[in-house]
Amino acid sequence: MISKLIERLASVGTGYQTIDHAWDINLIESIRDVMPAAYFMPGPANSEPSQQLPIRQLMLARVVVVTVCDWAALQELLDQLYPALIGYQHAADYTELEHVQGDVLAIKERVVWWRDTFSAGRYINALTPPPPSVITSAGGALMDGNSHVLTTQS
Repeated sequence: MISKLIERLASVGTGYQTIDHAWDINLIESIRDVMPAAYFMPGPANSEPSQQLPIRQLMLARVVVVTVCDWAALQELLDQLYPALIGYQHAADYTELEHVQGDVLAIKERVVWWRDTFSAGRYINALTPPPPSVITSAGGALMDGNSHVLTTQS
């Protein structure tokens, strides 16, 4: 996903001089040579609980983009970043990208490290259904081994 998002941002024409993977985001002094920069890295992922068997969950994959620039240029760069990424669908099995949040990582000598988090969802599935002993029927409802109603039968 990250490589596709890097390609997307590079293809739309922005004020970023550097658009790349974030191999290391330590606050380094030589950053001024590559500013303004957008560095991409994976973020946390979380999934909604499954309400069915076999297991099928909506997983939200997150991507973090760190913009490094002079403080005065930040808003102009973000005004280019957001429309380039929000709504972009990098693969057919993912939802469109959405913005989750943005915040300051650091500010040093007028250089700001600004972190934006984006997410896209996709469904993940179990490879095999649960064994028949896990699913029981009680009063027209399918139940799992913990007496949770999975579906009702009509």
